[in-house]
Amino acid sequence: MPKVVITLEPKEQVRQAVAENISSKAQVVYLADLAENERAGAIQSADVLFFFMLQNDLKDAEKPLISDIPMLQSIPAGVEHLPFEYISPNSTLCANAGAWAWPLAEYVMGMLIFMDRDILGYTQKLAQGFWNRDQIRGLRGRTLGIIGFGGIGKATARLARAFGLKLMAINRSGKTDEPVDFIGTEADMDKVLSQSDFVLLCSPLTKTTRGMINAAKLGLMKDDAILINVGRGPLVDEDDLYGHLKNHPDFKFGSDVWWNEPPKDGGFSTKHPIFGLPNVMGTPHNADLIDGMLTEAVVQGVQNVNRYINGEPLYGVINQADYV
Repeated sequence: MPKVVITLEPKEQVRQAVAENISSKAQVVYLADLAENERAGAIQSADVLFFFMLQNDLKDAEKPLISDIPMLQSIPAGVEHLPFEYISPNSTLCANAGAWAWPLAEYVMGMLIFMDRDILGYTQKLAQGFWNRDQIRGLRGRTLGIIGFGGIGKATARLARAFGLKLMAINRSGKTDEPVDFIGTEADMDKVLSQSDFVLLCSPLTKTTRGMINAAKLGLMKDDAILINVGRGPLVDEDDLYGHLKNHPDFKFGSDVWWNEPPKDGGFSTKHPIFGLPNVMGTPHNADLIDGMLTEAVVQGVQNVNRYINGEPLYGVINQADYV
């Protein structure tokens, strides 16, 4: 019977979700239930490792023990933080692709509307006694460019269509079943950036995507574009973005992800005083922390584990060469 070892500290709803969805062919072991002297043996004998934040879930001495585990399933969608030096290239590593998509899509649309209509700015003007009934633009007919057209991008596209936005998207294949006005690959990124009123970043952070939005790419975007990042902070060059925001006051940046994550010593900081700029809004990487969302993500991850146990095609398989 395949052994599935679960590393995250399990709350009751997580245990229930696993119990209700795991294959009857599997033996489930929670590291949290084991004595200290039992943990190493459980890890070494695992057929599947099911984890949340692996670098935190395991003790330093336990990390080398994962090298021979055949399948590793992440609960988060991002895997750039993993200790790849301990993961065998022969292991099957799966991200939880799209598991956290719908709350992020809600966040993107909320941020887009809030920033485009400058609701915070008008609130501050009202508080100061100014009544400016300026004409504003709606979303209908304008263009949203989505860089990284996976689960988050597609979920956002479904909401965006309801607002009448045109959609341009970039993914690896240049193909999609999702209705869009344009789909292309990285080779088409300049076209998407230059033609979009709004740009959403939801790509994974890999060797090739790190810093992909730099001064040159920012320079292609419209002077009054809005850039929203829900992928990873380092997708954007921090120095170049700060300079662009200062020099283009009509350009706006909204983000849930940052360069200094997780914060060291309990404090958050940025290299530049970006929050002193009026064209920036942000949140502390909590856009997908909706009540019950962890349980939903656990269920989706467990379903992929079941596919592995049953010899079925897997979702979210990671090419480790993209990261190491």
